[in-house]
Amino acid sequence: MRMLLHAEAYSLADKIGLFLPLLLMNSLVLSSCESIFLMPDVKPAMSHVFKVGLATLLFFVIMGLLRESLNEISIFTSPAGFFFLSGFLFSVINFFNRNKLA
Repeated sequence: MRMLLHAEAYSLADKIGLFLPLLLMNSLVLSSCESIFLMPDVKPAMSHVFKVGLATLLFFVIMGLLRESLNEISIFTSPAGFFFLSGFLFSVINFFNRNKLA
């Protein structure tokens, strides 16, 4: 995968790095595996998998849009900028969830 990414989209591979998005995806997948395997029926499990897939797609679309719009700021052009943006996005989501519950 790394060689294919470097051959087809070298500038993109240098911008985002390969291992940081893979680490984030692995964390998302591993965190949802236990809850899916503990479900007794197939229908709720497939519904949950579909929702997680859509949420992951939406997350990466939002992250891509944010990275492209913040391309002028040097911290966000590095691979670690993806983690800074994801941390910021999760903190905003937690802020709104906390205010909704209160």
